[in-house]
Amino acid sequence: MTLVVDEMRDAIIELAGNRRGDETRDRWLERAARAAGISFRTAKAFFNREAKNPGIEAVEKVRVALRQNTPADLGQIRDKLQYLQAEQNRIAEQVQALARALERAASRSQAAPL
Repeated sequence: MTLVVDEMRDAIIELAGNRRGDETRDRWLERAARAAGISFRTAKAFFNREAKNPGIEAVEKVRVALRQNTPADLGQIRDKLQYLQAEQNRIAEQVQALARALERAASRSQAAPL
């Protein structure tokens, strides 16, 4: 059942598309729910992996919506991937900078006289 749970989460993310900066997570999930023809609560449960035994009707609606959604949105998916890769790089740089700052602080505290 885990495969279906993961499939539904990925599908909801894809159907919702890029989240705008001023958009709440609930609004973003509402967009996915509308695209799939399912309730907001079901979309949220799929996204949060709370639907351990999802109804076949909702699963099929999401799958149909994905099939209908795919060709036109490949550019959007590509854009999302590029954005996430850039974010990953930015976060990695921040982690490295924090690690260096921590090392400097640790060496200063060891060098300080008691």
